[in-house]
Parts: sequence; C-alpha cells; structure tokens
Amino acid sequence: MYSVPLDAVSTVESIVPAIAGVVGVAFYGSADPVQLLRALREKTVLLVLDNFEHLLPSALGGNQQALELLANLLHQAPQVKLLVTSRERLKLHGEWVFDVPGLPVPPRTRPTR
Repeated sequence: MYSVPLDAVSTVESIVPAIAGVVGVAFYGSADPVQLLRALREKTVLLVLDNFEHLLPSALGGNQQALELLANLLHQAPQVKLLVTSRERLKLHGEWVFDVPGLPVPPRTRPTR
C-alpha cells in the first residue's frame, strides 16, 4: 500500500510525479504518464490518493485529465486498486462510494470566572 497525499498538488500534470515519488518510479526525461503506467502494469498494490477533490473537473473548469489518468491506470494496470478520498464523487466506472459522516462536536461550554 502506498499513500499519496495530493493536498499540495495544484495541477493535473503534478499527479504523475506525486504518485511516482511515493511508489519509487524514476523517469527517463519528463514525468510521463505512460512510464508510470508501464511501471505499475505488473504490480499488485493499493494506492491511496488523499485529497483528490481539487483535481476534479468541477474544480478545474471541466478539465477531465485527472479522471482520465485514473481510468487509464485502472485499465492498464488491473492489479492496481485505488482508494481515493474526495468530497465529491469521481463518477468513474466501477466506483464504490463510502460516505464518511463528520465527527460529533462537543457542546460549547461557557468559561467560568
């Protein structure tokens, strides 16, 4: 299992190097999604992609590249499983959604004088 924090990733182009850095994939030249897919093709791993919501099309003005990357990863590397945390659904084929409710907040108490 590899945990990939995406909170500091601000562009779709930065997703590939973020995953590669955690998984230990070195690139020849620029960070190429094809090289990442080749490296993961034969692996059996769980990738936990945390904080994905800011990379969704709704946050990027309709840009589908982040979702296309995940769909390609699932298709090209069938033994790789993704657990993606997001405040929004990804709407990918085969997606399972688990709603996680917020934690209870204790009632406010007045300070004593």
